[in-house]
Amino acid sequence: MAAPKKIKLDEQSIEVEGYVHNVSPLKVSRNNNNYFNAIFQEEGKYTDLVCFVQDYNSVLKDIEKTKSPRQLQFRFEEPKLNKTVTIKEARSGLNPFQKITIEAKVMNKMDPTLQAIKSGEVIRKSYITVADATDTIQVCAWDKHIDQLEIGKSYKMTSVSLRSFDGIKSITTCPDTIIDRIEDIESVNTAETDAISVIDTLIIDAVSCNSFTLCSACNKAIGVFNPDVNTVKCPTCQMRQKTKNLHQSFKIQVNCRFQSNDQPKKMAISHNVLTNFRETRELKSDNEIEDYFLSKSNFKVEVTSSQSQILRILEAN
Repeated sequence: MAAPKKIKLDEQSIEVEGYVHNVSPLKVSRNNNNYFNAIFQEEGKYTDLVCFVQDYNSVLKDIEKTKSPRQLQFRFEEPKLNKTVTIKEARSGLNPFQKITIEAKVMNKMDPTLQAIKSGEVIRKSYITVADATDTIQVCAWDKHIDQLEIGKSYKMTSVSLRSFDGIKSITTCPDTIIDRIEDIESVNTAETDAISVIDTLIIDAVSCNSFTLCSACNKAIGVFNPDVNTVKCPTCQMRQKTKNLHQSFKIQVNCRFQSNDQPKKMAISHNVLTNFRETRELKSDNEIEDYFLSKSNFKVEVTSSQSQILRILEAN
């Protein structure tokens, strides 16, 4: 988005105009300060940004999504890393959500699963292990990219994005990712890569569900409104919209245990996890959702390796 930015330069401030890219989640520095990274695009160049004002994170994320409400003399273009990096460099020296290019050999490929994305479309997803001479890493490949990657063959993957779950780096393909076959990489690192997730059995002892009505424009909670009127104005983005276009979201908290360690935990089940599971996607009320989860003995789930986040519900028993 076009937005004036103040940049400190030789104790003076100047105004620059351009677009914001790759706003990272909040991170914590060694001095225990919150900060985040982003990239600022001016005409003909990109600049790495570091911001220590926590409240600006959500502001810049919104700016990144809306791109530009005003006309500029140059186009919005995603920054690409021209230099091909090794997997070791990607894992140790680069930030999550940074776009990179790697050359690697496909070592293993899991069967695809179906995943609902933000637009509501259901597409295929597969975890693929790749390696080069320096290290191994997991790639989350989406839809058409799954078929382009074959076990035992080597590829150049341009414009893939780094991710981090529980401190474990991985790579995901993006809509603009380009995959090209290259000559075979004969010498690869065969060390076992860190798993992004594991499969475990979840036992739920108690559940709390709250529903929210979200704005169709900014995806923020509308709050209290009259459902009988034809239109409603969002208090956050000030956009007026048809009431029928508002959508519902659920926030679920559970007291639970995993079969692997049987230690009591408090965890969240996201709305996305709820809508991705066939038995819960049609549930419409708080009470229905709470009763459903307590009616089952256990759930087979995919969780992060540290058991801090539920990624998918695979089966209910």
